Amino acid sequence: MKIYSVKHYLFILAFFSLVACAGEKKAESNLPSPTVEEVKIKKTKKKVALSNTKEMLTEGEVVLDIAYPQFKNVGNEQTTASFNSLIKNMIDTTITSFKNEMDGIDADATDKIDTLTIADEDKEAYKNMANAIGRSLYIGYEITYQTPEYIEINFGFDVYGGGAHGMPYTKMIHFDVAANKNITLKDLFAENSDYLKQISTLVTAELNSRKDEIGTDEESIGLGTAPKEDNFANFTIVRDSLSFLFDPYAVASYAAGPQVSKIPLSKLESVLNKNSVAIKVKK
Repeated sequence: MKIYSVKHYLFILAFFSLVACAGEKKAESNLPSPTVEEVKIKKTKKKVALSNTKEMLTEGEVVLDIAYPQFKNVGNEQTTASFNSLIKNMIDTTITSFKNEMDGIDADATDKIDTLTIADEDKEAYKNMANAIGRSLYIGYEITYQTPEYIEINFGFDVYGGGAHGMPYTKMIHFDVAANKNITLKDLFAENSDYLKQISTLVTAELNSRKDEIGTDEESIGLGTAPKEDNFANFTIVRDSLSFLFDPYAVASYAAGPQVSKIPLSKLESVLNKNSVAIKVKK
């Protein structure tokens, strides 16, 4: 049965950190950094696939392997609780989606038999595709920036529900401690500015200049870099650059892997919100 290792989805996080953050030093502060307690969830449930006539076809497992942080002293007690809830709600939502869409297991599951009804016309296909029976959800994380004022975390996900490979993707949290809020892309820019159009134009041109090296085409890049907030949700600032991470399939094929586009902040100077903590602490 095909199961991804933790290293598989953490590769995306490491890739983003290496390309986008090359040369950056860890943040230094005289104030104590928030301490972190890691929460781990590891569950495996046996699964047997059955046909409509209850004939056993093959056997597999459903795997849940998750790690996420919970902080102990982010600002005051209220801010700490809010930040931890933000993280936990994202994890819980993902687990629930996996359970509902993939007929998977939740955090409280124990080893149980799980059945899957297979139509008679599909029986032979499933007999020859044992890998399609397994299902798994992996979640890992990397704290990429941490000071008492600002915390940035990359979460790597890998969902497998059958087929040739899983679906790895990334979500990032950029937390402004003083404001007690998660920063989104629009918070980096002035109100009513055309920042999405400018970002789209710059990133599209940068990726197109490397399309042969990446192994993609202008149409794929154009779809993934259209001026929509969701297309640029995974970002980080390093000194004088704004970098964007694109998951597999976003601007190129799965085989091409995740892609990073790095844009100088100087090219966005006219639309930047220079009061954003993400810009002030990381430039």
